[in-house]
Amino acid sequence: MTGLVARDVGGAWHVLEGTLAAPPAPLAALAAHHGVGGFAKLALAPDGTWQARAELPLDVGAVHAERRAVTIAALTALLARGVHAEPSDGGSAGFPPSLENGIDAVAARCREVAWPSTRLDLGTLAIDLGLRGVRHARVATVAATGAVRVWVELDRIRAPLDPRCERALALLLLRAAAVVRLVRPVLERRATHAVVAFEVAHEGSPPEPVELGHAFAALRVAAETTGREVRVLARDPALAAAYLRHHDLEHEQIVHPRRPAGFDHDCRRCRLSTKGEAMHTATATAETFGLEIRDVSGQKHMKAEVPTDATISELLEDLLARLNLGRVDAHGAPIGYRVRLDREARHLNGDERVADALVPEDRLTLHPSADAGAGRGARA
Repeated sequence: MTGLVARDVGGAWHVLEGTLAAPPAPLAALAAHHGVGGFAKLALAPDGTWQARAELPLDVGAVHAERRAVTIAALTALLARGVHAEPSDGGSAGFPPSLENGIDAVAARCREVAWPSTRLDLGTLAIDLGLRGVRHARVATVAATGAVRVWVELDRIRAPLDPRCERALALLLLRAAAVVRLVRPVLERRATHAVVAFEVAHEGSPPEPVELGHAFAALRVAAETTGREVRVLARDPALAAAYLRHHDLEHEQIVHPRRPAGFDHDCRRCRLSTKGEAMHTATATAETFGLEIRDVSGQKHMKAEVPTDATISELLEDLLARLNLGRVDAHGAPIGYRVRLDREARHLNGDERVADALVPEDRLTLHPSADAGAGRGARA
């Protein structure tokens, strides 16, 4: 196994990555998330590489150093011990009980970032993510450690879960973990049902308001891009088996996170349609994914397939032409534009790459900048 590689993305995220030498069984990889520290997770990258990785926001102040230290220790441990054979019981230890102490302070911090909460029993908060068919996100202080855990349940499936469905779910969730920042997937087996969820765990110092904001936004994206597929794969053994057979034949992960409603998700090996059917497609020469684009007025909008290896500056030039936005004002002066990523409520840097900064079906808003040069590489 290789060591960890660290890099900053767009001045907004600190990414830690290490590569697993041997591909693990998907369920074993998912089971390894139970009890892992920090923001560490296992993920299956779009190129088929198995990674131990983490993404940490850089705008959280002094607590960043603490989060980074805990996460590095967890990733190092994952790389050192590896992922063992798939356990017969799924390796689920269950979600730990919550602790009521301190939950009011967490609720206050949720309000600071405009994510109001509702108090539940056992010291747990519920946060409405604004998604149809998805349970509220939950926040709780874990009794055993004092960590603040934020999670969203995607589905509850009656036990026993078909083994083919279980493995297909694991592949989908681990693929999503590679493209949605901050969150990690978990699968908990209970006596009567299984719970599929994404989580973010803050250990040590209580989460800053901005950290909670990042967690809720990331959980919303994860739920939006995988929720429907989770419900289908969990209940359709034939479809799950088709995914697994295709994976065995192609030696590459073929289940990808879904685009939100209105899109079919095309990838290099297959397409998961909105009807939940696995459909083979020709191998593309370049990796692309879809985005929603609009101007600041909302009058001009489109859905566009864009190359993931392009920079934001290159993408901006292409989108300005596609939307036919004006490049000079009434006085003949050039108009610069900025690209706002609605999911993170920030402006993108021109040198950021699509693959690093965006996920499928992100919504971008193009709007004029204060000066002519701000359209290239401008930041909020």
